[in-house]
Amino acid sequence: MDEPLPDKPPAGWYQDPADPQGIRYWDGNGWTDHVHTRSPAPLTAGQPAWGSPPPDWGVGDAAAGYGTYRPQSGLLTPSGMRRVEALFSDVGRILKRGWWPITAISLLLGTVWFLVAGIFTALLIDIAAFADAVGLSFSSAEQYPSGAIPTEVAQEIEQRLQDSIRGGPAVWALTGVLLVLATVAVSCLQVAAVNRIAMDAASGSEVTLRAGVRSGLAGGLRLFGYALVIILAMVMAIAAITAIVVAMAAVSPALAVVAALLLAAGLAAASVWVFARLIPLGAQCVVSRGALQWSWRATKDKFWAVLGRWVLWSIVASLGVQVISTAVALPVSLLVGVAASSGDPAAAGWSVAVMIAVLTPLSMVLNSATALGVVPIWRDLTDHPEYRSIDEGEPRP
Repeated sequence: MDEPLPDKPPAGWYQDPADPQGIRYWDGNGWTDHVHTRSPAPLTAGQPAWGSPPPDWGVGDAAAGYGTYRPQSGLLTPSGMRRVEALFSDVGRILKRGWWPITAISLLLGTVWFLVAGIFTALLIDIAAFADAVGLSFSSAEQYPSGAIPTEVAQEIEQRLQDSIRGGPAVWALTGVLLVLATVAVSCLQVAAVNRIAMDAASGSEVTLRAGVRSGLAGGLRLFGYALVIILAMVMAIAAITAIVVAMAAVSPALAVVAALLLAAGLAAASVWVFARLIPLGAQCVVSRGALQWSWRATKDKFWAVLGRWVLWSIVASLGVQVISTAVALPVSLLVGVAASSGDPAAAGWSVAVMIAVLTPLSMVLNSATALGVVPIWRDLTDHPEYRSIDEGEPRP
């Protein structure tokens, strides 16, 4: 950028010629696209009034003096991020403006996961045969209240349970892998959708369910791809450590134990370091590609600031989740207990199904609380003009 000419005001924030209620950044040579609609902080004694460049620069009437924009967000921490209280301020706006679309999307995805899990269960288990085995177990418990069920009856129950299982170990292993992948995919879609809604709510932009769904699909697929890469890297690291320990055990068992402890501790420390560097990944996936590289660069020299904020919010969110989940799960659990004690297999089965149907979507809604703390951290790192939260008087590089 060229040096500002001596007859022009220095770079800084001045009254926006297009909006008297706003301020716009003057780079020393001309107006930029960086604007603010909020009112400036009150002038202090001796501080010149707000002005604008003279009319021969094509921006309106001149005013005496040129003020300097002073941000209202308060001082920054040494890491260049806002103070911790800004995190809770952002979360408060998110809960106030975005609670209903966040809840709606979480309930929808929780229902989808419940249906997928039900389909997998129906493919692997003969529900009628399983119910028959459970019915025989209930009737045997009533017939033999002392618990001394005859061997032939116990064998009959066991045989019916085995008959209700479809497929061999390979089929169950493949289905388990598919269910894990489906769970990861649904979680990624939820994180991306919730983050988009939280980003709009925290920055004062319009909050819509449609935007959350669209960003959830696009950003969720990106995040799913990154999740597979991270999972694969973790599996390879564990496999390498296992191979090293097994090889050393053939030489010295004691040395293998020491090596296993050291390698496990090193893997744990590396995992925490990588995790902290990738905390903003879920939010960045919503706005652009290349989120993995961006997150790695954005968190450079900010490891403790990012990790500390995330841990703090995780503790607060976990406490809130525990209180709400306990308040809801307790009466549902009592219902299941009453149904099970009635001796009616159908009632017990339906009560368990109801408990799963209620608690699974609820857990999806409550788990979204953890993602809310990522958005304030991401806003302190991004230079996106709509969502960025740090502004110390000049555009961020």
